[in-house]
Amino acid sequence: MLAPGYSRSVLYLHDIEEWIVEGDIKKYLTEVLGSMSTPPSPNDAEWLAKRARKLFIYAATAVRYIHPGDPGVNSNARLRTQLRMDSRSTKQHDELNELYTSIVSAALDSRRLEEHEMDDIRLTLRTVVCAKEPMTVQTLASLLGLTEEQVRFSLQPLQSILHVQEGTHGLVSPFHASFPDYLFLRSGDFHCEATEHSEILANFCFDLMKAQLRFNICKLESSFVFDDDVLDLRGRIKEFISPVLSYTCRYWGEHLRQGNFTDRVHEKLVDFLTHRLLFWMGVLNLERCMVIGTDMLSQVQTWLKVRRGIPIICAFKLKSS
Repeated sequence: MLAPGYSRSVLYLHDIEEWIVEGDIKKYLTEVLGSMSTPPSPNDAEWLAKRARKLFIYAATAVRYIHPGDPGVNSNARLRTQLRMDSRSTKQHDELNELYTSIVSAALDSRRLEEHEMDDIRLTLRTVVCAKEPMTVQTLASLLGLTEEQVRFSLQPLQSILHVQEGTHGLVSPFHASFPDYLFLRSGDFHCEATEHSEILANFCFDLMKAQLRFNICKLESSFVFDDDVLDLRGRIKEFISPVLSYTCRYWGEHLRQGNFTDRVHEKLVDFLTHRLLFWMGVLNLERCMVIGTDMLSQVQTWLKVRRGIPIICAFKLKSS
């Protein structure tokens, strides 16, 4: 409760005078870029701060790109590139979009990369922004049919916009929600078509489940023993249900519904429903998320009716519609 005579006031960062925020961003840039072999001049730091237009995410992204702490990166050259960028735009987020474009463009440099390497970078980048939850490097590699080395190589030039946690089980995710928005809506030549990539991920999910789902996946001695009475059940689940299988079992439906309906994805759905439906339900039961499966089948049924008029109870009986 507020005392009588007092009014509530709320302070929003975007309502603060621009020169105050710009001053704080300039201090931040000056300090964190001060360890460069040739630190930015006060005028350079001020120019970068003006481009940020009160967006701290712009400053943080610029810093990670210009001076990532990698001895193989020419930070001074990257700083010069940023200083040459046009600053005539009057829209606040245009500078951030331009920064993202320069980072992705540098990552997909055809002068130093082979075509297959650029394909791996695009596939990895689009999967990270389309994933339903952050995945580890190992899980990404398993889902996409790449090696961990290929995924790490793909992530290396993107670490100013994608956060890769340290350690074997470190998760990969965008640093800021503005980057997926940029990639989906404002990235021009680097545009990620969400429906197309969701279809790709749905196909990967079906392929993965075809390879890994099986009867009695945790090798339980008896089906007459309740799960709660299996002493080492958690250990068996960790051993026999891989993180990537867990992901695909929980999210194949979302990738399917958000993607394009093609003959290929339809055939894989039919094959899944015909041969692996019960094995999939077994995994969800072991991971105590059967409700996900119920909701998923209901949503997929609605999706099938809208797309092709096929009830899910009949979908696995049809090879084509």
